[in-house]
Parts: sequence; structure tokens; C-alpha cells
Amino acid sequence: MDFELENPPSDGISSLNFSKYSNNLLLATSWDSKARIYDTNANQLIKLFEHESPLLDGTFVSEKEISLGGLGKQLYIWNIEQEARQIVATHHEPIKSIEYNELHKLLVAGSWDRTVSLNDQRTKSDTTFVNVSERVYSLDTIDNILVVASANRFVDIFDLRNCQTPMQRRESSLKHQTRCIKLFPNSEGYVISSIEGRVGVEFIDESSMNKKYAFKCHRETVDEVEVVHPVNAICFHPVYGTFATGGSDGTISVWDRLNKKRIKAWPKYPSSVAALSISADGCMMAIASSYTFDEGEKE
Repeated sequence: MDFELENPPSDGISSLNFSKYSNNLLLATSWDSKARIYDTNANQLIKLFEHESPLLDGTFVSEKEISLGGLGKQLYIWNIEQEARQIVATHHEPIKSIEYNELHKLLVAGSWDRTVSLNDQRTKSDTTFVNVSERVYSLDTIDNILVVASANRFVDIFDLRNCQTPMQRRESSLKHQTRCIKLFPNSEGYVISSIEGRVGVEFIDESSMNKKYAFKCHRETVDEVEVVHPVNAICFHPVYGTFATGGSDGTISVWDRLNKKRIKAWPKYPSSVAALSISADGCMMAIASSYTFDEGEKE
């Protein structure tokens, strides 16, 4: 059953993230400088957090805390119940991507200043900055692995047990600008997408590189001309290991990476699919149908 959440953001949606600690709590960030937490079971907006500038990403850090960042360059922890915030890192440029690593208790944020901050949530005062090759466009972390996709199409792969320098730095198999990167649930590889309607499947272990592959998607034919759309979002199903992609063509597809085939396609949405997230139990998928400014400002 599909339904629209009430009280949606008033501007473009920049991220969606279900809580790992609850199957029904969804965090949405927006260019309207607000973050919202929804109870998806009740279809109710339950918390609203206002910032001074647009937010580009957010994630749950615990049952009672979220982290937010964006054009304001500062990484925040919000206490959901007390609605009080704390600055845990300050970057020199906007923060583009935020993830929480449960194993290492690290809040990880990637910025356009070409650094990644790692804040130890056991103290909230101990923050390490590591350099990456270019502006961070997307990152993900699971277990001991952190992958960072940058503006120059390079991917830095870190082992969080020794993360001062990347253990690998490799060029993306895709020829155009990266939009999103997501690790496999077992952290043995990742899926990466680009602005040219293409997705790559790659592996962390360099001895498995012969297994990597890429495929075309989120393309359509208009007046006998192929139109190629950016692939903005990727999310994995926590149980089955399949993954979904969302594109600026307004469509969503679900893929079986092992058998290399599409297993489901959604009807087209009225605008770009800007973000996707699947609940911790795998029973819900949140979809942000929101213009992503691929064609500049529109009325």
C-alpha cells in the first residue's frame, strides 16, 4: 500500500533515512532548512527541527539522537526529546553526507572541503579529520569499512580500525560524475551511481575485481532520442540484499545484484526521485519525489 506523508517539506528534499532503532521513524532533511521526523505508521509529523541554512543530510545516531548537517558547515547532534543541539564538528565548506557507524560508535560526515570528520559518540568531543581526494559527494559506512565518493570520480576506501589514510583509492568504473554510493549489507562491496544513467557494482577485495560490472538504467526514449537521467539514490534491503535505485526520470527499480537483473519497477512519479530509504525490518520504503535541479530553476 502506497501513501503520502502529511506535512511534507516545503522545499526540495535532500535526504531520507529510517531509524535503525525503530521500524517506523523516518528522518527527512530539506532545502527549507528544516529536518522532520515522521511516525510512518501513524502518518504523523512528530518532530520539527529548524536550522539557519539548508540541510543536505541527516541520520539517526541512537533512539534519542539525530545528526544533521548542510550548507551551514557545522555537524550537529540533536537530542530528540529535549530538542537541544550540540556542535560536534565544524567544516570549512558545506557538509554533504552523514552516516553513523554502530560498531565503532563513529559519526561520519563528508564535506565539500575535501575532508571527512569522524566524531566518537562515546565522548562527542573527540573528532578526527581525514583528507580525501576531492569534494565529498556521497559516503557510506558499515562495520570496519568506510567508502567515500568524491567529485573527481575517485572512491577512497578506509578501514576504520586505522583510518588516517585510505587503504585503497580507486577510480570509479563509471565515466561521469558520481551521485550516490552504498555498501553491500555485508560490507564486501558497494553500488555506485552516476549522472549518466548508469550503476556500477564493485568489490572491496581487489582479488574480486574481476566480478565487478556496470549497467544502464533510468533512461527513456523521447521522440526517438534516448534521454539519460542521473541515478540519485540507492538503498539496500536489509533482509534480501537486493537494492533499489531512484532516478531523475521519476522511476524506481529494484535489482538482484547476484543474478544481475531487475526484479521490480515502480510507476513513474511526477518529479525526480531524490532520495530512498528502507526501514530496518525491510517492510517499508520511503520515496522522496522532489525536483533535484538537474535542469536549473523552474517555476
